[in-house]
Amino acid sequence: MQVLFLEDVAPNHRAGDVKEVKNGYGRNYLIPRGMATLATKAALQQATALRSAAAERRIKEASDWRVVAEELEKKPVVIKMRAGPTGRLYGSVTNVMIANELSEMTARPIDRRGIRIPAPIRQVGSIKLPIKLFEDVDCEIEVQVEADTDGSEEFVMEEPVTIQQAVEQEDFIAAAIARAQAEDDALAAAARGETPEPEAEPEPEAKADSDEESAETKTETEAESPETEGTDGDSEETK
Repeated sequence: MQVLFLEDVAPNHRAGDVKEVKNGYGRNYLIPRGMATLATKAALQQATALRSAAAERRIKEASDWRVVAEELEKKPVVIKMRAGPTGRLYGSVTNVMIANELSEMTARPIDRRGIRIPAPIRQVGSIKLPIKLFEDVDCEIEVQVEADTDGSEEFVMEEPVTIQQAVEQEDFIAAAIARAQAEDDALAAAARGETPEPEAEPEPEAKADSDEESAETKTETEAESPETEGTDGDSEETK
């Protein structure tokens, strides 16, 4: 179906554009929300006026967003997450978290799709990220990731923690996660009617130790036997 866009629809449609769209997209989404209308002859007469008004509106909005961009470059975006003693996060920072924080800071809706994270953020610290706020309006923000702790954790952290203790704690958490994943896999297999293969049991070491002790006892007995025979011979000569 052919529609006339009444307003800008990111990322490719602008007010005044006349484009072919899928019937379901047009009838169930664009038209009910007032974003577009059927491209009738009467509607097409408004296309030029819509393009002109939309162009003026975009110029004003872009000017407003540039002011917002300048403000965002002056102060960091603080994201708080739970973290281990070494500063490693229990999870990772997402563009949704950053967009929500930016929306609160600017009192404007920030599209998460304009925030690109080149690599997962899984450590406490600071990182610079480029973001797109509006058409032709980009800026670079500083994301400050901090550990979110409650009173009990702060009390524990007052005691000195060695690197070895921190590593052991992270290994314990990783092992717990692995066990939970294994249990989930087993439950999923049971739901599918599959029987998980039993894990191979380690060979008992007690039997091997017992065999070694028996061998040592036997060797000692054989070593003592000649002495006993010699003692009996001396007794017979004495008689």
